[in-house]
Amino acid sequence: MDYLHYKTAAQSHMKTADHLLTMTYPIVNDPKLLKLILHDIHLSLENAVSALLVFKKKKTQSLHLDIDSLRPILNDLGISTGYIGFLTEFDELVSKQREAGVEFIRKEKFVFASPEYKLDTVTEKDLKDIIMKGKLFLKEVMEVVE
Repeated sequence: MDYLHYKTAAQSHMKTADHLLTMTYPIVNDPKLLKLILHDIHLSLENAVSALLVFKKKKTQSLHLDIDSLRPILNDLGISTGYIGFLTEFDELVSKQREAGVEFIRKEKFVFASPEYKLDTVTEKDLKDIIMKGKLFLKEVMEVVE
């Protein structure tokens, strides 16, 4: 696939996540939307990473597998490698959610439990922070991948 496809998909998913969080969530006030927003952010960041990898003619897989190969590409393109930590933390959160045996809503939080019943939560504030950092990453990616 062409890197422009990934670029467009990354922008589209981030726009959807942002709209759901800033416009829809305050009206509906249903924490079940937090899971959907988390998913859209993941798709956006995954597509942004894929756009970079395809742009640099590297093999593309999923975000989880490609974070390690991203550091030299970010260096080459002049994008801050500080995003590696953000992407790694976000990927770990999404992995925990995917592996969760139990998911539920409690006090405006989306909660998911590992098979060992270790709880992780996602709140509206968490997602706002993630979207803010994700938009900064996307902005840098979009400037480079033209």
